[in-house]
Amino acid sequence: MKVWLEAMPGMTKRPTYEELLNRLSQLEKDALERREFETAFEEAQFTLERRVEERTAALVAANIRLKREMEERIAAERALNAGEERYRNILETMEDGYFETDLKGDLVFCNLALSKITGLERSELIGMNNRSYMDSEDAKKTFEVFSKVYSTGNTVKGFECRITRPDGSKLHLELTVCLFSDPAGHPKGFRGTVRDVTARWIAENALREKEERYRTVFETTGTATVIIEEDMTISMANSEFQRLSGYSREEIEGKIKWTVFVAPEDLERMKTYHLERRSRGKNAPGSYEFRFIDRHGKETDVYIKASLIGNTGRSVSSLTDITPLRQAERLFRDLFNNAEVGLFIVQDRTFRIVNPVFSRMTGYTIEELTGMDSMCLVPADEREKVARQVITMLKTGHFAPYELRVRDKIGRERFVMVSLGVILYEGRDALLGNFMDITEKKAMEEELLRGQKLESLGLLAGGMAHDFNNLLTVILGNIDIARIELPRGSSGHMNLMEAEKACFAAKDLTQRFITFSKGGVPVKKEGIITDTIKETASLALAGSAVQCETQASESPWKVSFDEAQIRQALNNVLVNAREAMSGSGRIEISLRNVEVGDEEILHQSFRIRQGQYLLISVSDNGPGISKENLSKLFGPYFSTKERGARRGMGLGLTTAYNIIKKHDGYIHVESKPGAGTTVFLYLPAKKPAQPAASVKDTNKATMHASASILIMDDEETIRTLTQEILERLGFKTVLACNGDEAVRLYKEAMLRGMPFDIVFLDLTVRGGMGGKEAMEKLVDLDPKVKAIVTSGYDNDPVIKDFRAFGFSAAMPKPFSFFDLKKIMESTLGIQSLPISVEQD
Repeated sequence: MKVWLEAMPGMTKRPTYEELLNRLSQLEKDALERREFETAFEEAQFTLERRVEERTAALVAANIRLKREMEERIAAERALNAGEERYRNILETMEDGYFETDLKGDLVFCNLALSKITGLERSELIGMNNRSYMDSEDAKKTFEVFSKVYSTGNTVKGFECRITRPDGSKLHLELTVCLFSDPAGHPKGFRGTVRDVTARWIAENALREKEERYRTVFETTGTATVIIEEDMTISMANSEFQRLSGYSREEIEGKIKWTVFVAPEDLERMKTYHLERRSRGKNAPGSYEFRFIDRHGKETDVYIKASLIGNTGRSVSSLTDITPLRQAERLFRDLFNNAEVGLFIVQDRTFRIVNPVFSRMTGYTIEELTGMDSMCLVPADEREKVARQVITMLKTGHFAPYELRVRDKIGRERFVMVSLGVILYEGRDALLGNFMDITEKKAMEEELLRGQKLESLGLLAGGMAHDFNNLLTVILGNIDIARIELPRGSSGHMNLMEAEKACFAAKDLTQRFITFSKGGVPVKKEGIITDTIKETASLALAGSAVQCETQASESPWKVSFDEAQIRQALNNVLVNAREAMSGSGRIEISLRNVEVGDEEILHQSFRIRQGQYLLISVSDNGPGISKENLSKLFGPYFSTKERGARRGMGLGLTTAYNIIKKHDGYIHVESKPGAGTTVFLYLPAKKPAQPAASVKDTNKATMHASASILIMDDEETIRTLTQEILERLGFKTVLACNGDEAVRLYKEAMLRGMPFDIVFLDLTVRGGMGGKEAMEKLVDLDPKVKAIVTSGYDNDPVIKDFRAFGFSAAMPKPFSFFDLKKIMESTLGIQSLPISVEQD
């Protein structure tokens, strides 16, 4: 429209069609805007009118509500005034003090009770701070409590403090304090209650002191102590009980019953005691033992003492750990019962306790000995002396072991070594003693003494035999030389032959001396042992009804053995078997060649070195030997037989054992009761080597009788006699009186290129080098040396096994002219030496 109006003036220009369309469009747009404005105006007017109506209705409702609220407020104020009156009446009539303070802690309000508690008028209290009636310590604690309430907003109840009244008396108060705020929620001050607990504090303090004294006693008893209620609950426990049980006091007191700590097998008994202790007319034991179980299940032996506390129904119990005591008792009992000596306790001269060994030693049972007069074991003629010894020991306190002769139940006398000491037994002095049976020891000592005497006699006999053989050598040699000078058949010749026979008889006598003097070291010779075994069996079983059968392998190996000792060992084994069968039965002896490594040897229950052995088995069909006795079989003086003058000394198998051991062999016994016994003897044997092809010794030539001989002997008569015999046989001789001289002469002869063909060396030289040592030096000089050893001790190992020491031959003394001739022929390889007299 605006465009159209602008084109109106003058109308000088006629609008175009497009301009008319634009103007028309503008007019339509303006008409539309007007209609929209009018519509919006009408809507706004309607909305305004509606709001006016709503506001008017709201004002009417608010007016009604305000009126109601004013009526309710008037009623609330009336109720509040009535409540305040009741509150004021309560505050004024309550026994506890009430206070209100500002945030500084200055009192702004209090009730009459607080005035009475403090001893101050309310007018005096208003404006006062707690510092006015508290000491510095309590004032500080109170300030800290009020600060805590202010900072946390939480109420503090039951806070205790002290005040001082104007009269100087002190009161103990219990306070409850809380924070209160203004209507805006801002902290305004503190309010709370105050209660006078002075009387309670005095009572509690007295009770606390009493409990402290009680607790001190309770804690320092040194034993685990508890207070037990009627319902079996533990109401109080000390630190020792904590240690014993493994629980803390907090876990125990009022929470655990004592039944938790009792082993099931003791529980019913202890429950009965608990009830009986609290029942009239019934007496439960005041002390007893039971097994205590701690929290870890560990079981402890405990000794308990229990008693009621007045008529409270409660009881106090103290518990002592007696496990170490019981362990010591068990250890003592084990030591006592398992000791290898007889132990006993004597009180009032009566046996109170004895151990099994003492029972076995005396032959009485333990029950028979308990309560028996201890002097019953002592022979009547010894009792007075024994009583005096014991009295002296008790007076002096010096308890030295002493030897005593006692008699067992069946009257046999035995020797024991007694040791005594004083102990407490059931609260009184008693004697703890031990018996050591020395019967066998005394027998061994006597046997040792006899052996020492025999050894001394043996040394004497051996020395005499040696000297006597030297004399016989001179006598025999001179007799033979004299016979050469006399016509055969003459009276002088015949007399000398008789003298020679007497010398040979004397030689047999010296041989007995040497046999008697023979020591424990075996003098071995190598050979087949079969005949020795058969002869020994025949002699050992002669006169008995025992049948004996000997079986040997076709070619038993040779063994190195001392015939006399092996005979003795076999004899002891056979006699033992014969006596086990009571003089009748059957014995089988077998000989087998065995080598360690064979299955038959590996199963044996004893250790044996590898090698070749000749196994000698001696089996009988006697009653056998128990397993218990089998291990003691070779012990000195062990015997299951009755002792006597001729039998039962118990040395037979011990001697056999020692002999076999000295032969580097083994002895083993297998037996079962009722199944007989077999004794196995293993002797080292030599397995024969494969025969070598014979080789003719082309180097061995027949030596002429003009060979040179070195003779060493410390007896001049024997040197000159040997020289004369050898020279009569055509030999050249040189003499030496000891080993040193012989070695020197041999060395000189070698340096000259004329060594001796044969050396005679006497084995024993008084104060000088003997034949054995001289031979060692000669071998160093000349490994091919030929030497003959001579000695008056024909049982010497060097004589028995001369080749092992490098000698070519051995010639025991005494020897005759013909013995010397024969040994020279065999040593030099000469078939026959010419002599001027024949051997008769």
